[in-house]
Amino acid sequence: MPQISVNFNGEVSEFDITRITREKLYGKKRRIIVDDEGEQCVSAYLTRDGAALLPSGTTAYLYVTPDEEVVERRDLQAVDDDGNPVEPAPSTLGVEQMVTEPVPPTRVLENVVNAVYQLDGENLGEVLVEALNDGAIFEIRFNYRAGFEDWPAFLIGNDDGLFLLVCADASFDFYYPDTAVDDEDDDDEDPFEDDLDFSMF
Repeated sequence: MPQISVNFNGEVSEFDITRITREKLYGKKRRIIVDDEGEQCVSAYLTRDGAALLPSGTTAYLYVTPDEEVVERRDLQAVDDDGNPVEPAPSTLGVEQMVTEPVPPTRVLENVVNAVYQLDGENLGEVLVEALNDGAIFEIRFNYRAGFEDWPAFLIGNDDGLFLLVCADASFDFYYPDTAVDDEDDDDEDPFEDDLDFSMF
């Protein structure tokens, strides 16, 4: 089972992580389409000219250069804005993550939650667990496997246990009641300029 390791005040806590999904919480239903004889139908793709019917598995995405040459996935290289190669970030599973102090709840609100993991473990630091049970929130980095994304993740606790929220930057600014609004409307602008002309219908 995958694990995360957290070092807080010199105490190392190791957690087993189990992803919580909608299916695990509520179950799922699957609708199966059958023919007149009760046999399960399979999807297929009809070409635009109607000349061919392509069953599932006969098409795939291709990476094509501007010169219309196919590039194998293994030959792709990630680059930054300046065209320099970017090395993938390693997985953080089992790698000790240092935390020094809790983060405010607003830090979590700056992100969108992509995944939730339940945390279980026996080798847990008492100070960290006590802080989580008291409502503290700790931030670590999370990368399930090596790749080009390095997600912020938040350790939280409540009456139902300990959890890890794996997030992504929300990329928008919050506005508060005391935020000044930049209102520079042109008084000479016709407010009905973009209205529809119903005479054309």
